[in-house]
Amino acid sequence: MIGTVNTRKPKSKSLLRRVWDYRVIYLMLLPTVAYFILFKCRAVAGMTLAFYDYKPRGSNVWVGLKYFQQLFSSPTFGTIILNTIKISLLRMILNWIFPVMFAIMQHQVRKGPFRKSVQVISYLPHFLSWIVIFGIWRGALEYGGLLNNIYDLFGVEYKNLLLRSDTIVGVIGLSSLWRGIGWDSIIYLAAILAIDTTQFDAATVDGASRLQVIRHIILPSLVPTMATILILNCGSILDAGVDQILAFQNSAVQNYIEVLDTYVYRVGVVQGNYSFSTAAGLFKSVVGLIFVTAARWGSGKLDSGSAV
Repeated sequence: MIGTVNTRKPKSKSLLRRVWDYRVIYLMLLPTVAYFILFKCRAVAGMTLAFYDYKPRGSNVWVGLKYFQQLFSSPTFGTIILNTIKISLLRMILNWIFPVMFAIMQHQVRKGPFRKSVQVISYLPHFLSWIVIFGIWRGALEYGGLLNNIYDLFGVEYKNLLLRSDTIVGVIGLSSLWRGIGWDSIIYLAAILAIDTTQFDAATVDGASRLQVIRHIILPSLVPTMATILILNCGSILDAGVDQILAFQNSAVQNYIEVLDTYVYRVGVVQGNYSFSTAAGLFKSVVGLIFVTAARWGSGKLDSGSAV
């Protein structure tokens, strides 16, 4: 009939057809999927080792919650958990707030060559191993180092910060910030560059200062990105950076920066108690899942339109 509008919905393509149409994109995604299957999903099955007494030869023996009880009943477990949370929270807060400030500072720099030079220099520490970074910081903080010479100029007695229980946690936090501030600022700088430039033009016409532009335009636009990063970081609340801690540990401060990962490494891996180390890893995963779920729920309550 002439003038009749066809209201039938077009047939949706089958899954296989959609995969074939976007085969190039799926092929690009294949290495990432293979990585997660081999090293993440496949490892989940190995978590059952936490409930067995591992034997290199023969079948494993079911022991239930034996290794969890061994972990929780350890006399140093409480101190280790407190050290882990303290160091992890310090690293999380420093690497969450200061990269935002650094990204805003980069955006406010008008000279392109200078900004690019700062970016490249700030990215470099991210590609250094913690052993190399520890060597740099030890050279600056040990007796006769850069900080010692500065103290001597003012006639102040210097004590090695790497050997003091009241400063070693701060050194770990600052070295983590030094390593990651440039790299972590990339995502925030990208979010700033994605802001509609007409907002900046309108603010300029209205006579807004730089601080007002940052407060009323840039920071509100960064809130969703900051919330997403915070939620993702909540999953690693018990991950204090085993490679960094092992590099900075020494006999003078070991008890003050002994974290769950280093304890598991010494008791579980070095001594060959793999079931114990698996139980500790499962405990970390469960705690991380709880924190991510809580942060996700809290974000949804604060902002019902949040993408996360």
